[in-house]
Formats: sequence, structure tokens, C-alpha cells
Amino acid sequence: MNVERSPSLVKPSAAASVFATLVDLARHHARVQPDKQYLLWLDKGREEGKTYTFAELDYAARALAVELQRQLALRAGTERQPPAAIIATQPGPQFVLAFFACLYAGIAAVPVYPQKKNESSERLCRVISDAGAQLLITDRLSLAALLAHEAITGLVQVVDVDQADPALAGQWQAPAIDAGSVAFIQYTSGSTGIPKGVVVTHANLMSNEQMIAESLNHDHNTVYVSWLPVFHDLGLIGLLQAFYLGVRCILMSPLAFVANPLRWLEAISRYRATTSGAPNFAYDLCLQRITPEQRQQLDLSSWTVAYSGAEPVRKGTLERFAEAFADSGFRAQAYCPCYGMAESTLFVTGVPQGITPLTLTLDKAQLNLDRAVLVDAQHAGPQSIHFVSSGVPAQSCQVRVVDPQRCVALADDLVGEIWVSSPSVSGGYRNRPQLSQEVLQATLEGEPQRRFLRTGDLGFMHQGELFVTGRRKDLIIIDGKNHYPHDLEQTIERTLAQLSISIANAFSIAAFSVDRDEREQLVVVISLHKSQAQIFSVEQTSRAISAAVVRAHGVALDELLFVSSRLPLTSSGKLQRTQCRSLYLDGQLQAVASPFELSHQGTREVTS
Repeated sequence: MNVERSPSLVKPSAAASVFATLVDLARHHARVQPDKQYLLWLDKGREEGKTYTFAELDYAARALAVELQRQLALRAGTERQPPAAIIATQPGPQFVLAFFACLYAGIAAVPVYPQKKNESSERLCRVISDAGAQLLITDRLSLAALLAHEAITGLVQVVDVDQADPALAGQWQAPAIDAGSVAFIQYTSGSTGIPKGVVVTHANLMSNEQMIAESLNHDHNTVYVSWLPVFHDLGLIGLLQAFYLGVRCILMSPLAFVANPLRWLEAISRYRATTSGAPNFAYDLCLQRITPEQRQQLDLSSWTVAYSGAEPVRKGTLERFAEAFADSGFRAQAYCPCYGMAESTLFVTGVPQGITPLTLTLDKAQLNLDRAVLVDAQHAGPQSIHFVSSGVPAQSCQVRVVDPQRCVALADDLVGEIWVSSPSVSGGYRNRPQLSQEVLQATLEGEPQRRFLRTGDLGFMHQGELFVTGRRKDLIIIDGKNHYPHDLEQTIERTLAQLSISIANAFSIAAFSVDRDEREQLVVVISLHKSQAQIFSVEQTSRAISAAVVRAHGVALDELLFVSSRLPLTSSGKLQRTQCRSLYLDGQLQAVASPFELSHQGTREVTS
């Protein structure tokens, strides 16, 4: 199957594409369709709450922008680079207002997860310092938690979005920004290490929104529903896609979805949404927790773009969801698996609207040799594996599969690193010139003038479509949430120390995920000091570690394996998690006790 774009495709947002910045577009919307509703917030996922028309959002953003500029002036001389403001509000109207106010003030927005009272402020302080942020915008619900952390309040001026004076709107003056100005900085999530901020300009943002609109065939009839976290790229860029198009967006909290997945599909049904999506696990959660009786009350016939991204898309999930909700009006052709990342603003590839995603069945042994060799799906067995297409590249986007050692593009059906070149690719990480050069300015043999983003992801091209086979470096993604292995390993190391159990050395814990039983499972391997191998309780220790990981990271361990052998290290002494994972899958790790499989209920979660 070779997916081709229709030559008659009408660019649905041609008007929006003529504006250099999102501020220019926002002012246009406020003039041309002032009374049209842009945002509807659903309290608890069901009750209609705060709304914004395009004119109301423009007015409120101008007022808050004046206040931000005033606060910035009071801190004159403290900035080391173009100004930035942290946005640490609850998801919802306050976030939307804060984000647009930053743009209206000519300040780079830095979305972050809202701080809690009982959690460490270390990562947020590092983001503040790295971004050079002078301001932190929050709301009433989040303010108390922030004020409890003197380390945070000592770095920035805190601004309460709920206290903005509307009368200031008349004093607003358009900022001196253009397409090359920074719109926002997206920091990588989940790590307590040194954060990386992806700098996204207005040109990057406008280009990516146009790509999404064209690739998914959005138009003025699009209606968008979302529960995705707005401080992550998938939620934020989707929210802004509705704004880019000048259409309605119905938004709810991620916590509302997790508490009751039915609320998501009810919103799609009630508001006749055409576009909505989530990571693969969300579709699984709907299958698990929405009853046949509840399905009968849904009308999903308006849902024409059901995108799926941020984690592997599973063939079984697609099939089961389409079958379960067929009587509710859902069509399999609505599925739109996508691929993207923060460094490309978001979108890179997607399955065009109305086309059933292609699934390939491959020979596992050949895949291990970096070759995609097809197997007859009817004769698939344990030695085969399914991959769902991530679609075709956007029209202004070039995707190559590359031999990363030789920097040479590979032919179809050969596995290599995915490289991306497009106007949406960021020009750099905040304050990381060397890393920016290495990751975002790569060149290919034969294409010396084109700059590529090295994604670190593995995949192959097949008849014009991208198939992603591996994940970036060691990142673990479970239920839509990123987990960095070293974070998990440090938590486990501290727990072992509290139990007076000695590990073999500083690199004796490896955390990784494996694909098993149609979901990602979290496995931890621990290399024990020989003197400890026979004098501890596997069950007691496993439960203590599992509880610590759940408390610290909100994710459940599926298996703990205690071994006496040393874990594989690189020549420079770094842990080789990929090799450790391979040894585990091949059964080559010598256990000092039977592997302990942990049962768990209700421990998986999505951050709000």
C-alpha cells in the first residue's frame, strides 16, 4: 500500500499561513470572529465551566501581558538573555491565558508541570535557571504549593494569573517580535538531571500547525476535544491547532479522564468533535473501563481524526477499539497514528484522514539484523512481530532513515536512525550550543546543504510510510508518561540502602521496559554484592522497592530480577542498559533467586 496525498487537497488554513507570528493570528481572529467561542473548559470532565471567545482571550491576554511587562521592568538587569516566564498553572483556562499573555508580552513561555507541596523543587529550580526565567505565572490553586518552596520564590517573581486587572488591556502595545522570535521553550519531561529546553520560534510553531492542518485535512468545520496535559508538546500543540484554525476547543483535565475515561468519549459525542486523540494506553483504558451499556449511549460518528502518538501504537488496540465502538459510530478509518517530538515542534508524520493504518508483520530474527522482512500475517507466530505505520511525512518535511555511523541514507526496509528536516525543527536547545550542533544540525552524505534533526529513534521506510521500531535511547514510556531509567535506579538504590542491602557497585541497577502481553512492562535488574546474595528476603525487598517506585514516580514495577553477575558497562564505565535488556530477553542473566513478579492494581497514572 502506497499512501499518496491527493493533489486536490485544499489547504484548510491558507489564511492563517500568511501570519508571521501567533500574536498576529490572534489579533486577526479577535477582529474577524470576535464572538466565536474558542475555548470551553469542562469541570470534572462534564460540567461546562469557563469559556473564551477569541475577543475575550485577546482582551484578557493583553491585560496580563501589560502586567508581565511591568513585573519584568522591575527586575531590569537580572536577565541574561531574551526574557522567559515559567507557566506553572493547573491545566485549563488559566494556562491558556498565561501562554497567550507571554506571547503578547514578547516573553518566551516555559510550560511546566504544576508544583506540589510535598515534592522536590529541584527540577523546577533547574528549569528556571536554565531558561533564565525572571517570572513565574501561576494560579490560586497552585500558588500555595509554590510559596512553600523558598528555593523557587527566591529565583523569580511570582505572578498570579487570577489577579490580573482587565483594565490594563487598553495600555497594551504590540511587542517587537517576528517569525524568528522565541514563542516558547519545551523542556524535556521526567528527568531530575540537567533539563534540556527545546527553543521553538514563531516560525517553527506556525509551520508545524500548518503541517498538521494539511496532513490531517483540518478545516473550519474541525471541532477539537482534548484531555492531554497542556505542558507537554502533544497537548499544547493540539490546543494551539484549534486556535490556528480558528475553531472550537473543548478541554478537560487529564485527571478527569483518568478518573473516568467515559468522560473523554462523552465529550466527543456531546460536542460532535471531529478531532481528538491520545497515546495508545488511553484507548486501552476506554476498552477496560467503559461498559457495553455506556457505549450504547455514545455517538462517535463525527470523530474523523482519532490520532495516536507519544508511545508505540499497537495493532491489537486499534482492532479491539474499532470493534468495541463500531456500534457507537466509530470507524477504523478515523485512526491516525502519528510520529513527532518536541525538537520538531511536534508533528513529523501521520496517516492521512480516511485511510486505514497499514500494519506490517515482520520476521523478528531479520529485524534484529536491521532488516524489515515481511511475513504472511495469516502465518504469524512467536517469531514474528507487528508494526503499525506512523504515516507519511508532512509536505514540507523530509524524513530519512540513516546509518548513524556513516551518516548515509538507507534504502526502504532497512532499519536505521530516523532523521528529520523541516521548517518546524528547532534551531537549538536553550544554552546548549554543542548539543544543538550535534543533534539539530546534522548533515547527510549527498545533502550537504540540508540540516537534519537526529531523533535517536529507530525505524524504516516502506512504500513511503514510516515505521518506528525502537525508542529514543533509554527512555521508558508507560501509559503515556516518560520515565528516565536513572531516576528509577536512584530511587531503588536509596531504598536498598535503607534496607542495608549492598549492591555490587555504582552501576548495579538497570531499569528498562519490555513489550509483553500487548503493553510495555517495567523490569528492573539488580546486581547484588556476593555477601548479600543469600541473606535477604526477595519478596520483602521487592515489595519495598515497588512501593518506593510507585510513591516517587507513579509507575508500577512488573518484575524485579536479582543477579550476582556484574551488569554490562561501556569502555568508559557507563551502564549499557540496551545490552542488559538483551541479556534479560535472551535469558542470559544468572538469577540469585527466582524472579519476583509484582501484582498491582490502580498504580498507573497520568500526570495532570
